Amino acid sequence: MRHAAMLWGNVKRELGKFLTKVFVGGSLTGTGTEADPIELDGDEESPEPNYYYGTDEDGEKGYHELISLKGEDGKDGEDGTSVYTYVAYAGDNAGTGFSLTPTNLLKYRAEIHVTTELTPPTESDFSGATWVKYIGDDGEDGIDGDSSYVYIAYASDDAGTDFTTTFDPALDYIAILATDTEIPSPAVGDFAGLWKKYKGEPGEDASSDVQDLTGKSKYGALYNWYAATDARNIAAEGWHVPTILEIRILADYLGAGGNYVSNLVGGKLKEAGLLYWSSPNTGATNEVGFNSRGADARSHTGPFVGIKESTAYWASDNSYIGYTNKDTASFICGNNNDPKAKGWSVRLLKSSTTLSHGETGTYTGNDGKVYKTICIGTQEWLAENLAETRFRTGERISFHGATYEDKYTNAEWAALTTEAMCWYNDDETNGWEPGTLTETIETIFKNLDGKEHNSLEGLQGGDAEEGEFYHLTAAEKELVEGLSADDKKEWQTFEYRNIDAGTADTFVFDVMADVPFTINSIVLEVDNGTLTGIAVKINGVAVTGLSSVTATTTAARTNATAANVVAAGDKITFEITTGYTGAPTKLIGKLSYTRT
Repeated sequence: MRHAAMLWGNVKRELGKFLTKVFVGGSLTGTGTEADPIELDGDEESPEPNYYYGTDEDGEKGYHELISLKGEDGKDGEDGTSVYTYVAYAGDNAGTGFSLTPTNLLKYRAEIHVTTELTPPTESDFSGATWVKYIGDDGEDGIDGDSSYVYIAYASDDAGTDFTTTFDPALDYIAILATDTEIPSPAVGDFAGLWKKYKGEPGEDASSDVQDLTGKSKYGALYNWYAATDARNIAAEGWHVPTILEIRILADYLGAGGNYVSNLVGGKLKEAGLLYWSSPNTGATNEVGFNSRGADARSHTGPFVGIKESTAYWASDNSYIGYTNKDTASFICGNNNDPKAKGWSVRLLKSSTTLSHGETGTYTGNDGKVYKTICIGTQEWLAENLAETRFRTGERISFHGATYEDKYTNAEWAALTTEAMCWYNDDETNGWEPGTLTETIETIFKNLDGKEHNSLEGLQGGDAEEGEFYHLTAAEKELVEGLSADDKKEWQTFEYRNIDAGTADTFVFDVMADVPFTINSIVLEVDNGTLTGIAVKINGVAVTGLSSVTATTTAARTNATAANVVAAGDKITFEITTGYTGAPTKLIGKLSYTRT
């Protein structure tokens, strides 16, 4: 064993002499394989990992040390050559119709690649190019389609009676013929079996129990708390009577800052001016378009409180209200501490809105009236006081007691513990301000042949800002007696309220003619004082022949002329301008006409 160990030591010493450094990137012969590793015996250590087993340049086989060595950078290569490619188009493989712009007619293309830029290339540049067809030939034309003809005819029955190819609204039947054969002069026989009735039977006459849904809320209606919170719902779907919290959100948005007694919010909500408020209407700017008006109230004991003095809006919880008046700019949001029998206004709030602040919309009530809305902050409010007459269920909100058919006595109102509504001073014109009067002669002139003039209850029309027109009741017609017997046969009366003495008013109303008629006269009167500066226009044409009628009132009478003949289907617009002296409160007009 000692001799073997000594022998192995000698081998190791000799082996070290043959270890050759091998350079990466140098010239190393052999494949460097571990096919013939040195066999080590006993407990001798293995060579280090950075040695490589192989054959060196001298043919010595063994472990060689691996050393990495990086050579110097090579020289830069030469610059490349620019090459330009150009494409052209032609009508054939000879280059006919040469163009640089492709079209459907040029079905051949060629390419050239040159080292010199061509600006632009010409036909001669492509002289050696190969033209290749890249768009196929057009296909064959399709066969012509069949012609189609449609003919329409009208008749009075399914047998083709009263046949015509010209539309006639009096004929109830229609026939439509589609054919691929032209018929120069269609005849009734061409439509055999094709007749269909396309007009239904006339409907029933409309009920005379109608309401005027045009116009806008003036002061709205007054409701007790029971009506505002009735389970049948005074608000249409998607709307509700606001809570006191929601009213306070409105106040805070406008700067109340949590002070719901002394603030400047009321002025921002109140309509400016003295048309719907008494003086001084402190701080009124209406800057957010809420249009608060002095609708005032009906006391829980029954009497009405002075209009244009204040206004209060019901909240749905515990008799809370929002309140402002003519003498302050504040908006009070709190408990009224008064009985729920009081009559106050209602402003509805939309449960969820898509509008942004300042944007407007509309709301349609349960009875069909349409109101403007305004978005303030994130809340969409009615921009007019509610004048609703029905619950969402369609039931009528109670509006009269046992004594009268159209109102409550003070005692009846005070005793109520159920829902009820009223108009201020029991006058509906204080609640809803009618729009322009537009109806047919048959409907508007309702006292023809002795019929009661006011049989259309609630049918009204009028000026949106200064007053109203409406049909007079029998009692009011006493003010306009004095017409001749002929005039009384066919005439229309209207009334205009809220006139201001010493100023000139202009008001306009329309009438749609259902039958042809001739205007005989227009008479204007005031209930007190006199008229001045009267001017009347019919369809924009001034009317002459104005004259005084009585000593106590001054009126305008127009004389019938050819220009006053009105055809069926025409709209007649009356424009009347007048001033006043004395102390008038209403203007009464009478229109006399004769059917032609």
